[in-house]
Amino acid sequence: FADDCVWLMARGPEPRAGRCCRGRGEIGEVLSARFARIPDMRWIEMRHWIMGDKALSEWVVQGTSVDGERLDFLGCDLWEFRGTKVVKKDTYWKSVG
Repeated sequence: FADDCVWLMARGPEPRAGRCCRGRGEIGEVLSARFARIPDMRWIEMRHWIMGDKALSEWVVQGTSVDGERLDFLGCDLWEFRGTKVVKKDTYWKSVG
């Protein structure tokens, strides 16, 4: 991730942005907390498309949280790059509810 990167998460308080994380430090903290809560989190059935400085990843993410909640979502990420660094990651997933 670039120092000035942005991650628009699938869930959060903002209707069009979910939760917006800014910068490598905040994104690292969010990912560390997520893996502490869902230690067996894994992505399977991944497919990727790259188009210049943009990319699309389609995946299934699975895991079980420390309190027993099962995670099994089909989702995708829209990526933007500057050189070899991610400057934007926008995450979407299907949710049953």
